[in-house]
Amino acid sequence: MITEVLQNVTEVHGIISAAAITDTANSLIDTVTETLVKSAIGVVVGFLIYKVIKSRFAISAMIGAALAAGVFLWLVLGGYNTIKDGLKSQVDDAASSVIQVTDTAHTWEL
Repeated sequence: MITEVLQNVTEVHGIISAAAITDTANSLIDTVTETLVKSAIGVVVGFLIYKVIKSRFAISAMIGAALAAGVFLWLVLGGYNTIKDGLKSQVDDAASSVIQVTDTAHTWEL
């Protein structure tokens, strides 16, 4: 009886520490993700300022740099996942379609 209680206490303690490790890892991942997004925004702002100054405020260069920066930020903020999920759902839909084959009796009359 005491052995079973001690075993159960040990198992519960193991689950709690595993949950704590998972929570800590998730919080670190969230922190790193936020830091990377903020860094990406800083890189984009620096890129835009650099291109505007280097091109001597040319409108075409500003528009091109803004489009490139927008695509980059979209990819960083989840655009890649949007494309991946869309393609995955299309593949899943195509794989789940039902094809019905009917066999008809053929005669080989000449």
